[in-house]
Amino acid sequence: MRKLVPVILIFFLISPLFSDEKIIPLSSYPDLNFNQYDPASLEKMLQNKELVFVDDKKGAKEQYVTAGILIDATPEQVWKVITDFESYPQFYPQTYKTEIVAQRGNFYDVKIVLKFKFSIISTKVKYTLRHWLKEKNHIMVWNILSGDMKINKGQWTLIPTPDGKKTIALYSVYADLKTMGGLVKFVLKREPKLELAMQVSTAILVARSTKERVEKLISEHKL
Repeated sequence: MRKLVPVILIFFLISPLFSDEKIIPLSSYPDLNFNQYDPASLEKMLQNKELVFVDDKKGAKEQYVTAGILIDATPEQVWKVITDFESYPQFYPQTYKTEIVAQRGNFYDVKIVLKFKFSIISTKVKYTLRHWLKEKNHIMVWNILSGDMKINKGQWTLIPTPDGKKTIALYSVYADLKTMGGLVKFVLKREPKLELAMQVSTAILVARSTKERVEKLISEHKL
């Protein structure tokens, strides 16, 4: 029986990575490092505006779009909002429905339904993301598990300002929108340059929506 103990321990150590039968290696999650940016300088740059970083390194396998915004709240308060997955439809753009379908440890599988409208035509996109919550560092990363998109991974990074009263919130995403199929695929096939524009605008909208949500809840004494 003693020989079985290591096997049992290994099972419990890796069990948070399971949802049904699919495993996502930890190495495939984003690991973006913003330590090269001075928080005081970022805070100054983000006063009354957003910043967008586009990773355009030649030969890079994954090119992330990052939107940065300054939120008048602590990282702990912002964390509560970005991890409230089932409330996303209340404030995130194009988000029609969300549902936590599995949870083990710090890993949450969230089914998301987006709704897009082009002129008089509307379409829905469904997929499931696995979120890995690193609460100690106020970092949340995710990768796609299944659905109408082949690539969708990203990271929330929350950095306290030097006085600790505000949060520099950085939302990073890397997605292949051309694999979404249907109407979105048709539009991007006709206008390929729209893909980057869509990712940039979506990142900015997510950052703004998060800021508005957090500060609204604080003003209503609900956070």
